[in-house]
Amino acid sequence: MDYQRFLDGFLLFIALINPISKLLVVSIISQEQPYKRIANICIASTAMAALILLAFASAGRFLFVDFLHIHLYSLQVVGGGVLIMTGFNALEKGHFLAEAESKRLSEVSLVPLASPLIAGPATITASISQSSIYGFSGTASVLGAALLVNLAVMLTAPFIAKALERFSILGPLIRITGMIVMALGVEMGLQGIGDWWVTVRQTP
Repeated sequence: MDYQRFLDGFLLFIALINPISKLLVVSIISQEQPYKRIANICIASTAMAALILLAFASAGRFLFVDFLHIHLYSLQVVGGGVLIMTGFNALEKGHFLAEAESKRLSEVSLVPLASPLIAGPATITASISQSSIYGFSGTASVLGAALLVNLAVMLTAPFIAKALERFSILGPLIRITGMIVMALGVEMGLQGIGDWWVTVRQTP
């Protein structure tokens, strides 16, 4: 994979993983918890998300396309729909997830942090499609870089959130991010519909 393809894939995964969306969740669970425990949760959730995404990058095409006969364009449309709903929730209500406050910390590392906030339907779909285009090793390298950036944001989230709240920036930033996430969902859905249309036209 050349530099431009690596950069394009990296930006795609960064946009889908959306590190900014972790600011609110991590800041909520870190209010009354020692930082060391929060750091362990961030690392554990990243590791679990990496396993999920790499598993789908490795065997997702066989599972969905060859075994279940679900085409990648169908996953793109579904993943786009999920992104649209997630982004609309943030745009309307000012948060990506409200349930995190009531969950035990042991559960938060898996749900919602690992999945669906990191390894969500859209990111899983991208892992499968990118692997089918660039191969597993290329996808794994791009995905690993994006996950490391996301982990860095999560580890600094308690400090970033305090600074943003001081200047009343966090709320508007979440809503702007929600709009961007919705746009990404529309793009993914339209791409899936376009791929479906091409397939239909090529089918005798």
